[in-house]
Amino acid sequence: MSKVTPKRIILKCSQQYFQDQKAMIAAFFHSQGLKTPDNYFSHILYDSSTPSKLYLVLDLHYKEIPNVNLNELELQVFKVLRRKAFTFEDLGELAQNQARPRSLTLGWGTDWSNQKSSPASFLNRQDSPPLDPRLEHRGPMADPSNFGMEAYMAGRHVDL
Repeated sequence: MSKVTPKRIILKCSQQYFQDQKAMIAAFFHSQGLKTPDNYFSHILYDSSTPSKLYLVLDLHYKEIPNVNLNELELQVFKVLRRKAFTFEDLGELAQNQARPRSLTLGWGTDWSNQKSSPASFLNRQDSPPLDPRLEHRGPMADPSNFGMEAYMAGRHVDL
């Protein structure tokens, strides 16, 4: 049996690509030379300042490894483009460092923040930490106080 390593992948894409989410995920794994894992959890996030952009966060191997230290979790960030086929541009270490604060607030393989709050209170939170890129988690309501990952990262000169 081969050893699996937990990993969090962030795919930044246009909202229009999301209609073909399964194909995008399959193309991503193929582009990385990976077999599509049976066990990944996807988080769907968006930025209220640029609602045409979505972030698909994939937690790989969350069933085999249900408890991880989010501070030590390998994180990769890719920009998704689509002409005829999906392509994935690795945004590198700077984007990883910028995405990490928000990643730390997102539960591993779960629908809700790993902060001590219920799903309802998470969706209505007004008190995010100052370094939080403030992505909104999928849910029935959007929090208008969120400033968004796009704005956070734009201030750090990485084009996500």
